[in-house]
Amino acid sequence: MKTIKNNEPKNKIVKIPLNLESDNIKGYLGEYLKLKNSLIKDDIEATLKIQITLENELRKINYNSMSSEKQNDFSSIIDLLLRDLSEMKLKSIKKQRIIFDKLSQNVMSLIKLTGSNEKIYQHYCPMFNENKGGMWLSSSKEIYNPLFGSKMLKCGYVKGEIN
Repeated sequence: MKTIKNNEPKNKIVKIPLNLESDNIKGYLGEYLKLKNSLIKDDIEATLKIQITLENELRKINYNSMSSEKQNDFSSIIDLLLRDLSEMKLKSIKKQRIIFDKLSQNVMSLIKLTGSNEKIYQHYCPMFNENKGGMWLSSSKEIYNPLFGSKMLKCGYVKGEIN
């Protein structure tokens, strides 16, 4: 595996409040939130490690008790998520953020299909991707933007709630 160096300048060390995300969230959603936080911190090395753990968590989800229609939907969403994670590997943090937006949309689809015991907020940044906008999920209402990281840490707003 190649080592990637982040050649983008670091403006400052980003500190995220310890209580930003719920400690109770485990599994794929907990790993997704860790991935989001590593992008907030502009930490490409942590992002790469968490991608692998998130991939493993997605593969462990048991969907045998779902109806066959839901199983088909679930399988399609998992395939998209695994493709997104594969595309994120060995990319610059800027490209990872573009793929993270797609990954977030697919995680939201998975949550809508399987449900969540946690309240999840859909955040939106209208300036991301040349003002096309981008979204991410959080268990906190507070905005910390993983799509820009330290460059525009507080850009965005809560667009909706799931659960």
